[in-house]
Amino acid sequence: MLGNGSLMKTHLPIFAAATLAALSGSHASLVGLWNFDEGTGTTAGNSANASFPGTVAGGATWVAGPSGFGSALEMDGIDDQVDTTFSAITGGAPRTVAAWIRYPNQPSATPNEFDGIASWGNNSPNGSRWTFRISDSSAITPYRLRLEVAGGGIYGSSLLNDGLWHHVAVVQNGSTLGSVDLYVDGILETPSFNGGGAALAINSTVAAGTTFRIGASGHATNYNFLGAIDEVRVYDQALSGDEVRSLMVPEPGSAGLILAGLGLFLRRRR
Repeated sequence: MLGNGSLMKTHLPIFAAATLAALSGSHASLVGLWNFDEGTGTTAGNSANASFPGTVAGGATWVAGPSGFGSALEMDGIDDQVDTTFSAITGGAPRTVAAWIRYPNQPSATPNEFDGIASWGNNSPNGSRWTFRISDSSAITPYRLRLEVAGGGIYGSSLLNDGLWHHVAVVQNGSTLGSVDLYVDGILETPSFNGGGAALAINSTVAAGTTFRIGASGHATNYNFLGAIDEVRVYDQALSGDEVRSLMVPEPGSAGLILAGLGLFLRRRR
């Protein structure tokens, strides 16, 4: 019979691997993750798909991100952005895009352009562009979370122009604007619509020059974000509210996951 030490030595790697898989299971549909933890340079790696890294453009600067999330990128609202060749998700397929953002404390009378957080797709026909951004006009109350799909959009109820880090997410679980949920700091927003309204069809299409872009939009040059962005995630499914909230907690590194697995293993052995 194996002693305790041999048992642990034999089974811990297997158990740790199982723990890694279990704790990462909710991220099985993660297709893009730009966490901006490089802290320097002009390359932003995509840890979910290394084939689609980002190129930091316009002079965006590296700053500290939200607590526990490493570094982030500060953008000037003029030409700073992260360009990728990732085509994101097309048609009306389910998706979730989430990020941490810090928007400067500004009076509501002076919104900055169109403040794109993440975007892809063409500007026509209606419904084919998918731009996650901050609202900015007198017709749509400024500084609220907004998904714009060309021809209309949905926007939330929380003001974000306070200079603080906020976790934001948009979840699409159908092919119309009415199937979209917006989250700020893990809380479901009260939605409002404009343009084509809740019935507007979403049919994202991607052509040359309209692939996934962070801090800007692919269809125009005046959608650049003013403020900091971190931990941009894209999923090919609609996450639940609990899954969105789980993204607000920093994930442990592999060593932390192995220790978590060891702790679970030892507790089961008692």
